[in-house]
Amino acid sequence: MAIILCPTDFSPASERALQYAVDRFGADDVELRVLHVDDVPRRHGWEPSLERSLRQSWQERLDAMLTAHEGRARLTAATARGHAAEEILAHAEEIDASMIVMATRGRPALERLFLGAVTRKVVRGAHVPVLTLDPGARVGPVRRVLCPVDLSAPSAAVVAEAVRVAALWEARVHLLYVHGLPREGMFADGTGFVDPKLVEVHRQTVRRDLARFREQHGGASVVDARVVEGVPHVEILRAIDESEADLVVVGSHGHSGLMRWVLGSVAERLIRLTPVPVLTVRGGAPDADD
Repeated sequence: MAIILCPTDFSPASERALQYAVDRFGADDVELRVLHVDDVPRRHGWEPSLERSLRQSWQERLDAMLTAHEGRARLTAATARGHAAEEILAHAEEIDASMIVMATRGRPALERLFLGAVTRKVVRGAHVPVLTLDPGARVGPVRRVLCPVDLSAPSAAVVAEAVRVAALWEARVHLLYVHGLPREGMFADGTGFVDPKLVEVHRQTVRRDLARFREQHGGASVVDARVVEGVPHVEILRAIDESEADLVVVGSHGHSGLMRWVLGSVAERLIRLTPVPVLTVRGGAPDADD
């Protein structure tokens, strides 16, 4: 049985992420494991009665969450104590989770749980796909999946995951390759002259390579493959609107700077600003920046 890990801090954002997991993955052969991480610091004078009260409160809230979704999905609950990202990753390994579904932000007081460093650590450290859901993300039936690629070997694994999840909902997959202009004739500051003929040759080469990549790694659900020029996250956001995508599947490692794009500051903006859920797939080994 596949197990999907759903961390929660009991905020509306994490409850919405759990609801998404129930709606999209709640099948008889899937277990949704709801995990609450206790990262409340214990100070001198911490009363045992307060400890018991806190644990009882959390357990009651977990039980209520399971009851609320009873009959719609197979849910189980667990708690852990420690640093949020470390415990999420450790629990995912322990239960052999096939995916992690989590909100990008939680309660303001526990903002550190799902915003910034923790989300970044989970996405970087997880050996399974991580689906992040912004509180303001548009959710609904998944009919169109946008999958940016860089034509590297790790991208093949990303496309395979996009095709796999698309099959769950009979959705269509749209491949997108974002590239810049050739660097020949340009200075370090981006100025200079680029031969239009060289630009056109470059475009044709990229289109040919993408067509070959689609033929080798795509499937019947991959309905098109587009090449656009520009800044990756800007063009991806534009493509989401143009294709009316319901889910974005991206790789966390690759060549041509894709790894730095996905896991750097641009990626944080992408995950935060993308109006739909984002599924990040680890397509290769981490590099020195991890």
